[in-house]
Amino acid sequence: MNHPERSEWMSYLYDETATGRRGELTAHLATCADCQRQIETWRQTRDELNGWILPQSRRAPASATSVARWGAAALFLVGLGFGVGRRAAPTPNISALRTEVTVQLRAEFQNDLKTSLAAERREWVALLKEMDTRHGTDYAALRKDLETVAVVADARIQRTQRDLGEIAAYTKTSFSPQQ
Repeated sequence: MNHPERSEWMSYLYDETATGRRGELTAHLATCADCQRQIETWRQTRDELNGWILPQSRRAPASATSVARWGAAALFLVGLGFGVGRRAAPTPNISALRTEVTVQLRAEFQNDLKTSLAAERREWVALLKEMDTRHGTDYAALRKDLETVAVVADARIQRTQRDLGEIAAYTKTSFSPQQ
């Protein structure tokens, strides 16, 4: 036989179960002796707890005046402790503190400046290397172009000399007095 869970029986006992489910639980309770005994035990315990009356407290609640007195006393003690603590605390040496902070700030500034300068130096070195590489490449290209121009010019000069030589030879043979 499948018995309902304890949580379902508690809801049933305190009338918190939905009507459809309540009917199922009532039908089960009518046929199951174990569940009837358990529900009856829980009902008796519930009734005993509901009938229990707590004894009255012997101590009367604190009045507003006594609470105010205790509050004033606590405030006085806290104020006294604060005042004594302030007087007992050493006075800070402002000039020494200022000097220490200045030294620390200068050291931090110098470190930051060194880091920044090192980064800029690396950038400049990289740029100079890049410019040197470009300069070398441009120089090599210019040299090659100039050599090409020189070779072409030399070839043209030789051709011009040869042409002039041919013209001179042609002119000598054309105008020679043998005719």
